[in-house]
Amino acid sequence: WFKDYWTFDIDRKEDFTDKKIVDLGDVRIGKSFRETAINVSKAVDFIQEKNKDAKILILGGDHSITSLFTNPLEVRSFLVLDAHFDLLDNFNGDKDSHACVTRRVYEHVQDVYIRGVRTGSQKELEFANENIDWRKELGFSGKVDYLSLDVDVMDPVYIDTGAPEALGVKPEDVIAVLRKTDFKYCDIMEWIPDKGYPYIIQIIKEILFKW
Repeated sequence: WFKDYWTFDIDRKEDFTDKKIVDLGDVRIGKSFRETAINVSKAVDFIQEKNKDAKILILGGDHSITSLFTNPLEVRSFLVLDAHFDLLDNFNGDKDSHACVTRRVYEHVQDVYIRGVRTGSQKELEFANENIDWRKELGFSGKVDYLSLDVDVMDPVYIDTGAPEALGVKPEDVIAVLRKTDFKYCDIMEWIPDKGYPYIIQIIKEILFKW
């Protein structure tokens, strides 16, 4: 990942290779969503058996897998940066679609915050207005258990993703939220390489330095 990039940060005067970082590789995708959920749960159990205080960064992947991590991690507060609400109860009959992921998280998480939304259905807007702390603006500061970054929150001029939306934020805006928010678990979802690779690297560095 970082072979072509400096690991030293000139502002912090730190090198993140001095931190204790372990790459556990890929979680095996099963033949079904439920089988994948079991594999995720086993991976979480393995990590927490080794170190119950471990901070976890997940790189995806379809955004639907976020809900597979928040449950076994016993997440109680959740912040997602996303261009979409993802609050549908089902999408074309599929309750595990990426278009439903925040709705699935909402079902077992106490506090849910959505920032950066700029598109969605009327049903989602009505549900969000009644149940969710959401904003079109990206600004957030505080503490949550889990931060989920759907890269489509950024403008497609910066990065490739499966569901691009115009008029998105800059990578610097995402980094500003990372710096102001305390979190133990984090994921980065929906990126399609290779466009945006330097931004992804910088965002990962920000998370690692923060921890």
